[in-house]
Amino acid sequence: MPDTADDAAWWEEVARSFAEDLPDTDGAARRRHAVAALADNGLTTLLGPARHGGAEQPWRVAHRVVREIARVDPTIAELLGRHYVWYWIAEFIGTDEKIDHIGEVSTRSRWFYCGASDPCAAELTVVDDGEAMLFDGRIAPAVGADVSTITILQGARSDVATPISALAYTSHPGISVPGHDGARIEVSGADIPWTGALGHVDKRFEPRPYNGLLAPTLDLVLLDIALAARTTYGTTAATAAAIRRADEAVEQAQRLHDRRRSVTDAEVRAQAVQVSELTVAVGALPGPAGVRSGGPR
Repeated sequence: MPDTADDAAWWEEVARSFAEDLPDTDGAARRRHAVAALADNGLTTLLGPARHGGAEQPWRVAHRVVREIARVDPTIAELLGRHYVWYWIAEFIGTDEKIDHIGEVSTRSRWFYCGASDPCAAELTVVDDGEAMLFDGRIAPAVGADVSTITILQGARSDVATPISALAYTSHPGISVPGHDGARIEVSGADIPWTGALGHVDKRFEPRPYNGLLAPTLDLVLLDIALAARTTYGTTAATAAAIRRADEAVEQAQRLHDRRRSVTDAEVRAQAVQVSELTVAVGALPGPAGVRSGGPR
């Protein structure tokens, strides 16, 4: 890791160089090459603990990296941005034990994450099988399943309203990814130990306010991508104003990330409202057709 690993501008340059070196190919081959190159450049472990080989950068740097890559390839930027959100899932909803363990193995193994397009969907059914949970169903739409190491499984038991989230290897026998676009995941009897239920102790979820920042964080990532696409061919006054608002939202989010153990429900709700209002504003800006601007996934 270079001496300038804590320099946001340095990481932006890494992201810029990565994006400029992407091969002139399409589809799955381009995604596979990109994910391998992201890992080789240290970008997949940007948020990971330094003691385990990560860069241990703050979220504000992750947002800048995503925005930089999105200027060249919004699709790859979305893969990386969603990976960052899922990479952080133990921080969002896990127990202290899981935060430390997942942070270590994710970083050392350079895992690449995928999951549902909507992080709040919890589309799978979960059955309590004693020491294990059995996940069944379909995750669709999904993002990045064909290039992932880890799939985030999210579902609910029929007798408990609280969703359950767990990590599984995408190569798990109970998980399959049909097609070549990584947009659908079939789950059949995927058995995960109850110890892998994030945020659960003795099969009961232990909530905390920081749980609620997961979805607004993804929305900010999607806004990074939308704003980058809208500045590719120049910046209008309205777009510049939206970028300033997005930067302010990122800084506010960073303050919440920094004190995630003490953040309040009211602060998380305020951040969600701020991001939602910005999503509407960015969606109203002129820009390339088909570019998502956060909001409902």
